[in-house]
Amino acid sequence: MRSPFRACLCAAVLLAGSGCGHDGDPPPRGRLYFPIALEQSPDFDADGKSDFLVVANSNFDLRYRSGSLQAYDLNVLEAQLRAHCGPLDADERSTCGINPEEDDDRDDLTEEILVVPGLLRSEVLVGSFADGIDSAASGDGVRFYLPVRSDGDLTYADLGADGALDCGDTPSSAAFDGERHECTDDHREAEDGAAREDGLEVPPDPIAVYAAPRPTGDGNFIVMAHRGGRLSLIWEPTAGARPELVDVIEGYPNEIVDLQADPLTGNLWLPTAFETVVPRAAVALDERSEDSFLFRLSDLAVAEVDFGGSFSDTRAVRFDPRTDVRRAYVLSRRPASLWVVDLEESVGRLRVREALPVGAGASRMEVSSFAAHGDRTLAFVTGFDSRELRVFDVDSAQAVGIVRGIGGPFEVTVDEARDLVYIADFRSSVLRVIDLAPMFECLDGLMDGEGVEDQCSPLSLGTVGRPRAVQELI
Repeated sequence: MRSPFRACLCAAVLLAGSGCGHDGDPPPRGRLYFPIALEQSPDFDADGKSDFLVVANSNFDLRYRSGSLQAYDLNVLEAQLRAHCGPLDADERSTCGINPEEDDDRDDLTEEILVVPGLLRSEVLVGSFADGIDSAASGDGVRFYLPVRSDGDLTYADLGADGALDCGDTPSSAAFDGERHECTDDHREAEDGAAREDGLEVPPDPIAVYAAPRPTGDGNFIVMAHRGGRLSLIWEPTAGARPELVDVIEGYPNEIVDLQADPLTGNLWLPTAFETVVPRAAVALDERSEDSFLFRLSDLAVAEVDFGGSFSDTRAVRFDPRTDVRRAYVLSRRPASLWVVDLEESVGRLRVREALPVGAGASRMEVSSFAAHGDRTLAFVTGFDSRELRVFDVDSAQAVGIVRGIGGPFEVTVDEARDLVYIADFRSSVLRVIDLAPMFECLDGLMDGEGVEDQCSPLSLGTVGRPRAVQELI
């Protein structure tokens, strides 16, 4: 069930002077090209660290016929970046990369990426305009789910403990053999399944996804948010089976941006642009797919925040990872701030305790606790327009660090076990790796107070990929 959305995108690109009325070429092997989403895999070998970083590349300008999904070995990545970049002075770290500069004029990046053996473990081709990623356990591995806007549907790929991505036409070996393994149609569409009698179809333009295990422990359920104000519920009959569409509800604001579940209640929060509320939804799950459905919860009005006579523009919601702390964190572009929300007092409205200033174009956020560093709980916020990463201590409601000069920071994920942060630099088409260790060393030696942000910032450890900066994004 392919969406007409790709045709609309092609029309926009044609107006801009490019064409996409043919199959086109696949992206060069191993290329990072407008990376849009990141997700770490579980700890397969029980060493306390995530094993792989899975990256979705969006093919934003439609230069190629598809996007891609890549799996990078995090142990190899950390070892190489620390070996190549660690000895450098702080001022040089932001330009340190693992790719040889003598290959800078080449268009094919195969050797450039693979100069570090085993770094890129596998790669598959997906539709253009992936717009998010989430994962959940599936059999002996983990399954990654992507809302892909050019397909107007759900794409899913399985990752094994050896780092091999499988989405229908992929060899079982994790070796990256350079072949073009493209996800098959059944991995790029949700089955109508039990919903076929009701005439349900997956709504177009999916932009966010949430996945979690079914209560029975056999398979997962997936919720996708769609522009146009709709949600779809997708169900896996058994672990590893093809997902089936179960339910669709509508009536939400048109500009849903993200989708996140409260870990205690399971309620879904839907940050959205051009509203003064945060909509919510819930999932009623039964052992049988046909008896499971979505339903709408009351919106949460945004109180105690001055919008300057306009409306809010919320971009992300995260919940405190500690089981004994009931807080939510809401990232807003208008006003540009990070809201610390007391969930116990948020009945019918958001009880905003603090509104911490953030940079222009706030995009994504993660909240993580670090047991090895005094149980500090930190929020990491990317600012696409301000080109920075800001770090906040959520308990003291204080900015504690900042990394500037990032081309176009978007998605962020935090590797707590390694004290590293990975950022998808959308504008420069690279991954940036940020080292938190210097920040923690500094914070441990300082009392809380003014100037912490400037004194205790983390450092850019290095990059993966070759920067391809663009001046303007349509």
